[in-house]
Amino acid sequence: MSKLFLTLLAGALLSACGGGPRVSEPSRYDLGVPAAAAAPWRLHLGATDVQAASWLASTAMHYRLAYAEPLRRQSYGESRWVAPPAELIENFLKRRQVAAEAHGPGCRLQLVLDEFEQRFDDPQGSQMVLEARGVLLP
Repeated sequence: MSKLFLTLLAGALLSACGGGPRVSEPSRYDLGVPAAAAAPWRLHLGATDVQAASWLASTAMHYRLAYAEPLRRQSYGESRWVAPPAELIENFLKRRQVAAEAHGPGCRLQLVLDEFEQRFDDPQGSQMVLEARGVLLP
């Protein structure tokens, strides 16, 4: 009797291990590739350096419900950036630099990213908010 009970208990425990809900991998997003038909840059950049505020150092995608809780920053549970926003923007700008014609060493662009979020001003609409401080150096 006890052997049968132990066998049934072991079977129940083993089946419980594999029967839980599946955890799906979050969707990953980037900024896309620069369009081939994009207007050429008038300023040649020799180097680009993008830094970000500490709260933008992760791959979380942030949003704010400004109409309900304007002081609360939230992040999506099932969506992530493929890299932190500063890295995404720096890589995007570097790809644009490579596509531009080189005329000498160019300027150095330093950006500090202060905000990168989706802001909902009402339940039906949102806007992307990107705030950065920049310096062009010779």
